[in-house]
Amino acid sequence: MSSALSQNTNAKVIVDRILATPFTLSVGEVIGSSKDISQQFQDLIRIKRQPIPQPIPFVRNVQGIPPSASFACLASCPLITVHFLCNGQLVKAIINSGSTLNVVRNSIARTVIKMPMDTSCIMHMKDANGGTSKLLGLIPHVPLFCGAAKTWAHVYVSPDNDSGFDLLLGCPWAQGITISIVEKDSGTYIVF
Repeated sequence: MSSALSQNTNAKVIVDRILATPFTLSVGEVIGSSKDISQQFQDLIRIKRQPIPQPIPFVRNVQGIPPSASFACLASCPLITVHFLCNGQLVKAIINSGSTLNVVRNSIARTVIKMPMDTSCIMHMKDANGGTSKLLGLIPHVPLFCGAAKTWAHVYVSPDNDSGFDLLLGCPWAQGITISIVEKDSGTYIVF
């Protein structure tokens, strides 16, 4: 049931005008004056359920043989190496997102970093070959520059051995400065 007056009035238009026009009227007076306006306000503030997106189908099988060049890249890729400047000297670092530590060789710590080492922070590190090394201590807040990007790392000091790297930057460094490792056809890139 509706009156002739309410049939000539569009409640949505009234709500839009109320929301857009300042006037001196209490909200209670507005809502209490019309069932349609009250319903429009309720519809505007009601929490609506978001539809659950449909799952994306995944690959069940692949047919054919991959090209040999692509397969070779999947089987063997060089490590990500970046040159950092520390105290005015270049240090070759390996970026390893699978490492839970940042590690520097003792000779680099002594000759390049030249910062105090906390020898109470002793750590044992397992390498990829199953061996274990006793780390000598921790040097906190080591400044490392890569171009204009200045980063810091807490690095553990390893004994000088044939580890194959001067500086290994792992997850603590990568997450601390929120880098991204981007893979492209032209190579692997570190984005600061």
